[in-house]
Order: sequence, then structure tokens, then C-alpha cells
Amino acid sequence: MTPFPWTRLDNTPLWRAAEATYQSDPRRLYHAWPHVGRLYHWASVWNIPYSAALDRAILAHDVIYDAHPDKERRSSQWLEAMMGVDCTRESTLIHATIDHAITPGGDNRIQLLDLADLGVPDLVAPNRALIAQEAIALYGITPREFSKANLAYFEAMLPRYPDALIHALPRDEAQRLIAIRAGIQQTIALGRAELR
Repeated sequence: MTPFPWTRLDNTPLWRAAEATYQSDPRRLYHAWPHVGRLYHWASVWNIPYSAALDRAILAHDVIYDAHPDKERRSSQWLEAMMGVDCTRESTLIHATIDHAITPGGDNRIQLLDLADLGVPDLVAPNRALIAQEAIALYGITPREFSKANLAYFEAMLPRYPDALIHALPRDEAQRLIAIRAGIQQTIALGRAELR
């Protein structure tokens, strides 16, 4: 068992089941157990007030990660099956990681936590390399196909975070999103360089 900060779920049956599921496929190199730990790390560093629903959503947000669509919906279903109760709040949070939409006055916690490593320049290239290896193994694509798809994904993401949005956010969220946006730009530059 890995001791992660912030969470209160460690060593529960839900925790053990999630950890086993994350570690069940060796092709999962980025969307794996350490990624969950990174979200908990940022929740601790950012002093996010504890929320049981957010804790469960962080734990389960990528629990199902394979070559099939609707990973977030299936992750939500996994959590609900494990909990045996309605998990609407957790599902809403998990589904927010589909497009990482940020809204002024909205609950942006899990989106920012999920993207937080993009705000650390030294992590961008190594994380992208893990995502590339994972995608190549899971989807059976070539490195060039990955580069094209990854570049298209991040080029589509960048316009979602304009200055007007950033200025409308609370100061701490704005600072986090500025750093994340820089990481998105760094990722785009890496992809363009690969495709030259």
C-alpha cells in the first residue's frame, strides 16, 4: 500500500480494490496508481479542504482505463458498484475530467488536480512519454499516430482556457490554470517538433 497524502480512504476495501484495478494492466503507464497519488499530492499542496466525495472521485476517476470508449462513465459505474449506493456527486466530478472544462464559480477542483502536473515544466516531457508508451500499447498505434492524436487533443484544449476565463477565476485557481496552460503549450511544442 502506498501512503498518499490528503486521502482518508487508504487501507479501506474500496482503496484496495482500486489499487488492484489500477495495477492490473502493465500497459497502464500513466493512468496508473502513481497518477492517483499525484492528484492527492496536489490536493495536499494546495490545501484543498477535505471532501469525501472528492476523495472517492480522485480514487476512481481513471480506475477503468483501457482501449474502449466511455472510460469515465465506466469508472463511475465501478465506483457505484463498489459502494453499493448512489454516487451522483462522485460521478459528476469524474465526468468533469472528460473535457476538463473550467467555469468561474464552478467546482473546478478535480479538473485542476487532474491537469496539475502540466504546471510543472520538468514533468511535461516525461509524463507525455509515459502517455505515448501507454497509448501505443493500449491502442496498437504507431508513435507518429500518437503524436498526431496528442497534438490535436492539446491544440483543441488550449482555446478552452483564454485570458478572459483566467481573469474571472479566483486568484489561486487562476494561477494554477496559468501554469497548466503553459504546460499545454509546452506539450503542443513537443508534438509539433516530433511531426516536423
